[in-house]
Amino acid sequence: MVPLPRSVSRKVLSRQIGRWPDVFGRTTLVGTANQVQKDIVGSSLIVARPHVSNTLIFNECDLKGIEKDAKTELIKALQNIIDIQKSLPLKNGVWPMGGDDSSNHPQSVSSWKQSVDNALSSGNIPQAIELFYSSPTGIELSRNISVYDSYKNLIFRTDALDTGTAFDIFEASEDFYANAQEIVDGVGSVKLSNCRQQILKRMIKVVSKVTGRSDPNFRLRRTLSYLSTTIQCITEPNLQHELYPLLMSALLKKPVVSLFNKSTKLMEIEKEIWDSAICSLKMMDGNFARENPKLMELYNVVLSQTSYRKQQNLPFIFLVTALLDKGFVPSASVFLKIVQNEYPYENVFITRPILKALLRLQKNKSASMPDYILDLGTIEHLSCVLSRKGNSRELIGLWEYIQEIQNSGNPHYRPTIGLYENLARAFVSSKLKEDELVFSILTTMEDQGLQPSYIFLKGLSQAMRTRSTVSRLDKAGHILRNAHDAYRNSTDYESLGIRASTSALNTIISGYADLGLFEKAYSLYTSFADLNCDPDENTFIFMLDALYMNLSTALPSGYTYGNQNRDWVNSQEETADILVQEASYRGFQTGLLLEKYASILCVVGNVDKARNIVVDMVLDAEQNGQIPDITLDTFSCISLAYASSGDTERADEIKNLCLVSGFENLPPYVEQRICRLRSKTPQNV
Repeated sequence: MVPLPRSVSRKVLSRQIGRWPDVFGRTTLVGTANQVQKDIVGSSLIVARPHVSNTLIFNECDLKGIEKDAKTELIKALQNIIDIQKSLPLKNGVWPMGGDDSSNHPQSVSSWKQSVDNALSSGNIPQAIELFYSSPTGIELSRNISVYDSYKNLIFRTDALDTGTAFDIFEASEDFYANAQEIVDGVGSVKLSNCRQQILKRMIKVVSKVTGRSDPNFRLRRTLSYLSTTIQCITEPNLQHELYPLLMSALLKKPVVSLFNKSTKLMEIEKEIWDSAICSLKMMDGNFARENPKLMELYNVVLSQTSYRKQQNLPFIFLVTALLDKGFVPSASVFLKIVQNEYPYENVFITRPILKALLRLQKNKSASMPDYILDLGTIEHLSCVLSRKGNSRELIGLWEYIQEIQNSGNPHYRPTIGLYENLARAFVSSKLKEDELVFSILTTMEDQGLQPSYIFLKGLSQAMRTRSTVSRLDKAGHILRNAHDAYRNSTDYESLGIRASTSALNTIISGYADLGLFEKAYSLYTSFADLNCDPDENTFIFMLDALYMNLSTALPSGYTYGNQNRDWVNSQEETADILVQEASYRGFQTGLLLEKYASILCVVGNVDKARNIVVDMVLDAEQNGQIPDITLDTFSCISLAYASSGDTERADEIKNLCLVSGFENLPPYVEQRICRLRSKTPQNV
């Protein structure tokens, strides 16, 4: 074998040689061995194919590792071979085999065939192999079609041969077929095609048995390329789609998979085979699956061979999509196994067709078929990945899928709170700014009895304000007010499931709170009754957040309770008292609410009031043998406020209360800051 650069083999040789079987991506140079040796004498680059003594086949591949001068000499020598070929007379429209066959090989093609058949019939496989490798010159151009049967019989005895020999026989048979198909017609053509079909199926079985121990990867790669191109060039769709799944299934055998996982080039060839099969399927008629159930069963065998994370490089889901378009419906167990194989669903270009196929299968399944049910844990994981990437359209498809499962008789298959939250995050982070869909999700959560957490609503509001600041928050409030009116009048907003809800209003209030816009937050808070909503614990926490941000930005650092001009500050403190009293009246007395209230008292300089509340709570809990519902940040805030004013004794008192309440200590950063304040060393923290 003489490796040729692609540019030479394609652009030069294909134009110069009259008879060039290009089907399998190689160039056949026909000339006598003596003529070739006159041009390339003693070259270590030439290794002639052993079973064709007077024919050299130059494979098309790169000349890696060969020096530049050697490449130049090789190309010159090849050009000389071309010139020799052109100088030879034509016989029957083809290039001769370098003189009279009888002078070079007294053995005729017919006698060679008879010898091979006799060796096979007697079970003398080594003799048959030896005869194969000493075949007459120009056998591939023979008009004796029965020679092809001998090749077939040789390949069918591969149980006694090594796969490398089988590969050689297959290549020789393809050379013969490439020439024979042009000189036969009628019954002979049918017989030739049937024989070739049997050879291809047998070679697929041979490939499924390779282990890599005795077969170099380059031989396997070449044979696979031949097989793939051969199947791709078949014009009979039924035969083509019988061979494709057989080959794909053979390459999914465990020993073959282990071999392919060690070779990137083999994996690339396998993926090309899959891509060719998928492309060919897409060109078939829409009723192809219904008209060819046996072929679809072969593809079903391929799909059932998927193994968790073993063949993630293979486009299983795209094969399923192509088969679905042609009317094939995989079983639930097979399809769900393919879905599992794509975990962790980080590639949205794979996840998108998975969800589309999943929804399509569930919608179109018959009543007698089982549901295509994914467990809710997988659904929630999918939604989390899609939410993180902002793929709101795919999440809508996931939502529709859940509804289809519910409608098919699974009322307990309900979205989890995590799925609701992931949907809302995706919509709020979408480039389309789909706030109305966010509010629809929040409304649905309330209808299902699910209360969104403080952290979740805080995240939604931060996403809203960071993408459009105040204007988007104002527009969101406008949507909810209009939705309330439209909901009462049964207009378009009702079809979207949008109406004013406590969680939706809390989200907007939280956005205003982050910006310190207490007036806007308070205005929305006072509209709860008009919108038929009741404030919850989160409402009061966000209102106190807004008040704290408003005060902390308006008051100078080091503001104390004894400062002058306290009228506005007193009004803000009174507002905080009213909010806390209203929350307490409604039964909301949590540690987070106290933390926000204590922060406001510390900002306005009324630290003693915050301390008294904490002391009373700690004493009451201690008397009842309970742990007070006070957060660590509450103790930290009050202790720092005392340390900042120079009252280190009270700061230590709060620290002791923290220990009594079950905490090991104040946070390290708080301890360090108190130590710096105690030593009266000015620090900018």
